[in-house]
Amino acid sequence: MAEYTRQLVKQNGCEEVVTVLQGRAEEIDLPERVDVLVAEWMGNCLLFEFMVESVLLARDRWLKEGGVMWPSSASLTLVPCQANGYYAEKMDFWEQPYGLDFTPLQK
Repeated sequence: MAEYTRQLVKQNGCEEVVTVLQGRAEEIDLPERVDVLVAEWMGNCLLFEFMVESVLLARDRWLKEGGVMWPSSASLTLVPCQANGYYAEKMDFWEQPYGLDFTPLQK
């Protein structure tokens, strides 16, 4: 995304007012606070890769008062359902994967 953003900045003649940085929030040093932070932090289902700590660190460390983060919010919707057939189909494979006996590993 950083490379695409650099291309867009250049294509739209904004090089003098926009700086694009790429790296981990814990490792980047900036000369001053910024107006906008753009981050891909959600991971899978907003939970895996647990990037929230890094995003909050970047916000607290680098975002100016009144600045914005993109994305600035997210929501997670869970819908309880039953999928016994699908689960059995996927899990039955592991009873004898590729026709091999893995019963010692099933304990």
